[in-house]
Amino acid sequence: MWGDSDLWNVAENFRNWVTEELEHAGVLERTSLRGDYLFIVDSLPRFVVLIDPLIARSVIWDSTEARAIFSPEMRNSLLEGGSRACIETDALSLKKLLYGQMKARQAFLTGKVKISGDLPGFIRLATLLKSRGVRPIAQSDKTIVQSEKEIPQPENSL
Repeated sequence: MWGDSDLWNVAENFRNWVTEELEHAGVLERTSLRGDYLFIVDSLPRFVVLIDPLIARSVIWDSTEARAIFSPEMRNSLLEGGSRACIETDALSLKKLLYGQMKARQAFLTGKVKISGDLPGFIRLATLLKSRGVRPIAQSDKTIVQSEKEIPQPENSL
């Protein structure tokens, strides 16, 4: 399912947008959000957003960059609850969130997205990103998703 190129492209654009906005946030904002945020999709780790006072970046879990940053022990620690927050969802829910077809609050309350670890910290991160203009990629598209095939391609990438 993760091999779906549409999902991958949209998630990659969104991930880069989030990282860029975090880079432009102030040092105090980044300090309050300091930590690693692990994103798991379809029960597999997919990427980590790393935030510290000096830098924010995101790495794809299985990339060479991630293996260079995280020792095997650190990778195991992140998987076993060592990240500041762990966000888990399935690919279809991720698509709906990225296209604005499901609200984050609705996804959380219905169990489509599960957050473990520092929930208040993750909420601060989401609030900061929202205040900086980060929104779903195709928020104006009101197509209701019934299956993976009904997700429209974004007209322009970010």
